[in-house]
Amino acid sequence: MLKTNFGMSECDSAPQNDSENTDKLKYRGSHCMLDYTKCYIKEKDTEATCLALFNGFKEICGNNNLRIVGEKMVVFDGSVSPPGFTFIAMLDESHISFHSYGLQGLSSIDCFTCSENPKNHINAVSDIKKLMIHHFPEGELIKHHSIGRFATL
Repeated sequence: MLKTNFGMSECDSAPQNDSENTDKLKYRGSHCMLDYTKCYIKEKDTEATCLALFNGFKEICGNNNLRIVGEKMVVFDGSVSPPGFTFIAMLDESHISFHSYGLQGLSSIDCFTCSENPKNHINAVSDIKKLMIHHFPEGELIKHHSIGRFATL
């Protein structure tokens, strides 16, 4: 569990690696984060939209040789959390997740893979963007951030 300090987690406040080896790092994996706005979902359509997106993500994984080893989907009715949903596909080489606050139009996607074939990850992210355009033609990708993971020297 992360301790927080004025909204900043330990991960956010941890000192950066200033080692002279930083420029020599190689990465086996990639971690991509996509943040969207204007992806509105009517409350009555939340569960159907979640299921359609989840099935789309599973198809994308299959088409890009990302093997799903577990999955979980939860729809929030607004009684405890704001209306929306979250799902995760656990991969043999990490995970892909989706989080949505449909009434607010916010969606966040996390794609982390450590496949030795980076093309699988790149193609999956490209397909996810196409899926988002299909489901949310008015949606706007406002942040796309990718970083290398599983660093080695």
